Amino acid sequence: CALPIWPISKVVPNFQYVGRVDLSGKGKESKLSEIKRYYDSGYYLAIKVIDTDTSQHWVALDTIKNNTIIMLDPGSNSTDMWKEYNWNNTTQFVYFKANK
Repeated sequence: CALPIWPISKVVPNFQYVGRVDLSGKGKESKLSEIKRYYDSGYYLAIKVIDTDTSQHWVALDTIKNNTIIMLDPGSNSTDMWKEYNWNNTTQFVYFKANK
């Protein structure tokens, strides 16, 4: 199930949805590499960190420092994404570009 795009575009109108990347079945290093590749290309990412039958939770990528994903999370004061959420549960991300 993909993140509904309208809430992000409503909050940040100059963000334009570009696409979604499935990370299911990948190892931790592979997931980090894929996330870093899009981040380094200048995209803004929303990453799914929880996906159960009853709920899902997404966070925004702030930056990547020394292979640590620093997140902005409305549900936590933590900033280290994989310290707060199990990396195995990172199943996808959506990415945006900013219109000027």
